[in-house]
Amino acid sequence: MSEVSKTQRTFLQSHGFTTLQTSNEVENIMSNLSGFTLLIISSYKSSIIHEGVVKAISENGGSINNLLSVFVDEDKAAASKIFEYLPSVPRTFLGVAFFKNTEYVEFVRLLSEDVQGVSVKVTSTIQQL
Repeated sequence: MSEVSKTQRTFLQSHGFTTLQTSNEVENIMSNLSGFTLLIISSYKSSIIHEGVVKAISENGGSINNLLSVFVDEDKAAASKIFEYLPSVPRTFLGVAFFKNTEYVEFVRLLSEDVQGVSVKVTSTIQQL
């Protein structure tokens, strides 16, 4: 695990995220979700996505019960398993998935936005939940 990866994991964990690293973790957590869940699907290099999502949650995240993340470039088994819960989302997309209980609700694809752009997209979706 690279130093950048450790830094991003620590950043997300310090803001309440659980980082999914194995397919078993994905199965266990996803089958027991309740309330609203926000799942970041990103690269460990995606600090802009991470910062933008954290900003959105800190300003508008009252309705989110569970915060999850998976790094597609490091936790390949977990990432592969998570996409089984997102049948309409191409495996190459990075972004944020929303679930209500165990049901997939919405996916927000994030490309090359800045922190504010990510925050605005995620906030808009949170407000619609």
